[in-house]
Amino acid sequence: MFRDLGAEVTAIGAKPDGLNINAGVGSTHPEALAAKVKETGADIGLAFDGDADRLIAVDETGEIVDGDYVLCICGDAMKRAGRLKRDTVVATVMSNLGFFRAAEELGLRTVQTAVGDRYVMEEMVRGGYNLGGEQSGHVIFLDHSTTGDGILTALQLVDTMIASGKKLSELKTIMRKYPQVLVNVRVRDKSGFAGNAAIKAAIAAAEAALGDCGARAGAAVRHGGAHPRHGGRPGQKRDRAPRGSDRRGDPPGAGLKRAGESRDPGRRALEDDGSGPAGPCGSREPLCDDQTIAQTIAVWRDQIGIAT
Repeated sequence: MFRDLGAEVTAIGAKPDGLNINAGVGSTHPEALAAKVKETGADIGLAFDGDADRLIAVDETGEIVDGDYVLCICGDAMKRAGRLKRDTVVATVMSNLGFFRAAEELGLRTVQTAVGDRYVMEEMVRGGYNLGGEQSGHVIFLDHSTTGDGILTALQLVDTMIASGKKLSELKTIMRKYPQVLVNVRVRDKSGFAGNAAIKAAIAAAEAALGDCGARAGAAVRHGGAHPRHGGRPGQKRDRAPRGSDRRGDPPGAGLKRAGESRDPGRRALEDDGSGPAGPCGSREPLCDDQTIAQTIAVWRDQIGIAT
């Protein structure tokens, strides 16, 4: 399709054998694409997952452009053109704080949903909105499709680039990402999650420790659908250790059974591209340093009961 539209295309990870889906390539592993973009001097890189329902882009410098950036870039362009219904973008609670800050500055209204493109879609239909998506790259352009479509998203992003006359690295300055920590907690039984008072208390304590940025800089906890685990996102914070980081005792997640002691290197993920602004609340304080991020992870491991 991109060649038919006049693009010069260099394809990688495009030789499926039935077993190599998402194996070191695609939207879940955009590093290979970033390297190829820099090697070939491409204008943009487009990474899709195995079923091509999401897009992670790479700008001409090799920097990652995730779904939050795409929503900001396309949402702003659609608003300027009078095509963004109710001037609103639907996102999930896992979107980066930088997305919401940028949206405010751009005059975009935002609506948050639970994680999952089906929840985004439900809210779009309910509220009469036509743009929504997730940080992971699921983006729904409801004027054209009722589901996430990576190729459609890529076309919309490239069209916005061309119309603006700017490089993607320029367009992405519309938003600055804040440090964000994601911890996956493997458990044996997810049935104790819903309505768990101890977990709610742990979330409240973590949000209090994050400072004065409000709920958007807080913590989002959800259980995974495909694996016996819970994902915790201690939000974006300043360069101070979270209160209670030295506390021990029964974890607030004690109502959930802990997983076994086997190690799983894929259990924990940390995202911090270091490109956040001077301070999450407009202050001049620096954002998280490595020590603070490590302490935050330690708090969540202790409080929710992650297996080590």
